[in-house]
Amino acid sequence: MRRFILGLLAVVFGAFVAQTGSAQSSPMAQRIAAIGGELDLSRAQRQQIRPILVQSMNDARAVLHRHGVVAGERPNLAQLLKARPQLMAIRGTTRAALSDVLTAKQMSKWDRLRRQRPDRPSDDD
Repeated sequence: MRRFILGLLAVVFGAFVAQTGSAQSSPMAQRIAAIGGELDLSRAQRQQIRPILVQSMNDARAVLHRHGVVAGERPNLAQLLKARPQLMAIRGTTRAALSDVLTAKQMSKWDRLRRQRPDRPSDDD
């Protein structure tokens, strides 16, 4: 349960991070750079995953907003539990879209890295 709560808090934080400044210094640009390094993405793949990850973040932000989660405020457990099914669906949609861009080896590494991240809930939490 602790992993679940920490993971959802991470989603909340990530979804509400302001996208200000230049594209190179934005949280999304930093995330894509980190993913690109870990997965050894080509330039074309980096360009293809950007809209997928942006859409995922925007969708998560909208779900959290619908459940009363306000940027800058700590959400309560009830809000997170209500949002969880929709957030998990977004994760699945994102994974499916990424699988169209990444090689099987890269997708395997994506899944492995995702499981290793302590700030994300696992699918079985």
